[in-house]
Order: sequence, then C-alpha cells, then structure tokens
Amino acid sequence: MNVRHNKIEALLQSIGDETKTRRQIQGDMHLNNRRNFRLHYLNPAMEMGYVRFLYVETPNKPEQAYFVTEKGMKHLKEFEAQNQQED
Repeated sequence: MNVRHNKIEALLQSIGDETKTRRQIQGDMHLNNRRNFRLHYLNPAMEMGYVRFLYVETPNKPEQAYFVTEKGMKHLKEFEAQNQQED
C-alpha cells in the first residue's frame, strides 16, 4: 500500500464514527502543520468521497466538522480486515 493511502486510512481511523473538527483530528493524529494536513490527508480523502463536511453550505464555517461517509467506512473496514489477515 502506498504512503498516500496510509495517510488516508490514518485520517479515517482518527475520525471513526464521530464528527470532528480539523483541530480535533490534527490533535488526535499529532500533526501540527495545517497546510500539510489538508494537502496530504484531508483533501485527498474528501476527493475520494471518504470524508465530507458537516456544514456543506458553509465550508469555511468556524465550527466546521468532518465525518466519514458510508464509502469511507466501507474502505476503512476493508483496510482493517486486510491488516488483520497480514498479522
């Protein structure tokens, strides 16, 4: 699996079945650089349809939060099952 996908899986695992703000996710993942987080984690996951805005109509809302979509949860479960088989 490539590095980009590992980052996406880490993001999905961080959010899980909750709704979290960018700050909460970055804190959970111990990532400090906001630009790097968006570029390498959040944006790719959103482009793939794995993560969505909570407040779709106002993407820059200060209280904006994110959640894992059904597609993202399916991907995460497949990833976790694959990792269990490798262990």
